[in-house]
Amino acid sequence: MSRWIFFLLIALAPGFLQAQTIDRKVIASAGASRIVGPLQVDFTVGEPATATAASGALIVTQGFQQGDLVITDVHDLAHTLVYRVFPNPTTGEVRLELQGQGLNLLAQVIHFEGKPIPGFRRTFKGSGNLEGSFDLSTLPSGMYAIILRDVRGKTQLSIPVVKQ
Repeated sequence: MSRWIFFLLIALAPGFLQAQTIDRKVIASAGASRIVGPLQVDFTVGEPATATAASGALIVTQGFQQGDLVITDVHDLAHTLVYRVFPNPTTGEVRLELQGQGLNLLAQVIHFEGKPIPGFRRTFKGSGNLEGSFDLSTLPSGMYAIILRDVRGKTQLSIPVVKQ
C-alpha cells in the first residue's frame, strides 16, 4: 500500500512543483513602464547603467533589465591622479600640481554657480609632475572651483577654491 502511495505522489508531484523562470522582470523600490509615442520606456529607481546611446536630443541609457548587456569599462581618473592646490584660500595666484601617467586634461576655473570664467583655462598633458597656476586677483571674492575634464569633456575632478 505504501508503495502505491509513493508512486502516486511521484506521478502527481510535477503538477504541484514550481521552478524559476527566466523572464524580463525586475524587483525594485520604484519604477514604471510607459508608452511615449512610438517608444515604450521601462525604468526603475537605482538601476545601474551599463551603456548609453545618443542621437540628437534623444539619449537612451541601458540598464540591467534589458537583454544583450553591453558593459562599458569605466576608467576612474580621480583615483589615479594625485593633485595639490595651494594656497587655498587665496588672495591672488593659486597653483595646481598634478601627478599621474598619460594625462591629457583641461583645467578650467568656474564660478560656484557652474559658469566657466573666460580666460581661466589650462591644459595638462604628459606624465609625471605637471604644474600650472591661475591668477584670481582680478576676480571678486567668493567660491570657485577648478574643474578637470578629460579629452572627451567628462568631468574627472572638481576642486573647490576660495578667493578672499
